[in-house]
Amino acid sequence: MKPLFNYQNLLFFIPLIIISSISLIDMYYIKELSDLYQYHLIKEIMWLIIGFSLIFIINKIKLKYILKISPYLYYFSLLLLILVLFIGNSTNGSSAWFKIGIFKIQPSEIMKLSLLLYLNYINNKSTLLYLLRLTILTIVPSILVFLEPDTGAVIIYFLILLSIIFTKKIKASIKGTILILLLIGISLSIFLIIYHPNYLIKFLGNSFTYRINRIINLKNGYQIDNALTSIGASKPFNIIITNPMLYIPEAPTDFIFAFTVGNLGYVTGFIIIINYYLIVMFLINKKHLIKASLLTIFLFQVIYNLGFNLGILPIMGIPLPFLSYGGSNIIIYFIMFAILFSKDDSNNYSRKNNRDYKGHKA
Repeated sequence: MKPLFNYQNLLFFIPLIIISSISLIDMYYIKELSDLYQYHLIKEIMWLIIGFSLIFIINKIKLKYILKISPYLYYFSLLLLILVLFIGNSTNGSSAWFKIGIFKIQPSEIMKLSLLLYLNYINNKSTLLYLLRLTILTIVPSILVFLEPDTGAVIIYFLILLSIIFTKKIKASIKGTILILLLIGISLSIFLIIYHPNYLIKFLGNSFTYRINRIINLKNGYQIDNALTSIGASKPFNIIITNPMLYIPEAPTDFIFAFTVGNLGYVTGFIIIINYYLIVMFLINKKHLIKASLLTIFLFQVIYNLGFNLGILPIMGIPLPFLSYGGSNIIIYFIMFAILFSKDDSNNYSRKNNRDYKGHKA
């Protein structure tokens, strides 16, 4: 087994430490925005300590044991998604968290990990039945999360599914059919959103109105106006902040990049982007069973969050990995990356030749 801190892995650990350090600086100053944020720094430090500890713990567990518990983790996550709809804590109109004291647990983040592991664990038979099972396993939690509502998590679940489909040994004709259906679905959705939004609202309910308006009115809104103003007025580099700039709603989470650039300088913004690029390159070069799925959702979250912070994509509840505040998101990402360092992460993942990775039969 390779040592944890070898040359290749430093491409992940050094950027991670830099991004995490910037996050802590953000949380130190962000408490000036609102009394609601006064404990964010303490909790962020705790999440990071737990996260780094998990890397050292999970690193010693064989991958096959992690995969074997993935079915149980998946169905446990489903149970949590059902319960949160009835007894969850409601914030900004979304019932997506369990509140335990001053802490919140987000089941949709736990499902992200569960789905990624379980879909990679299921035996690839390259049949329509196999694809149907993968699709059903993805649709069920997607419906539950959509009811919260959390559109961002739904997109991430389907990206995990697509990463499995297009990286496994599946017939080209089946992949082509899936791609055509996907393009038709996306095209139809865009057409309805732009020209007939009332049909979607009538079918999906009034709660969908707000999300459609966000897409149609891309650059209109208090959040994005303040975010763009903060970025536009930023200096090259700030070390000490006396008074944070414009108030940005959801600054610790969705708009953490705008807050960072506006208050710590646009040089810090470039440093963040460079370090995300290094983590992506680490993932691309890593040989591991879950690499494709993790790379897909990580890259999506980074690009999409930066996109709506810069006003070029619709606003959606998608945090920036390791920089945004949030215990569930941070811990889940630490666990997923920790699995990359687990034992037996070699090239021998063929379920036909290695009985350790037989998985579930489709």
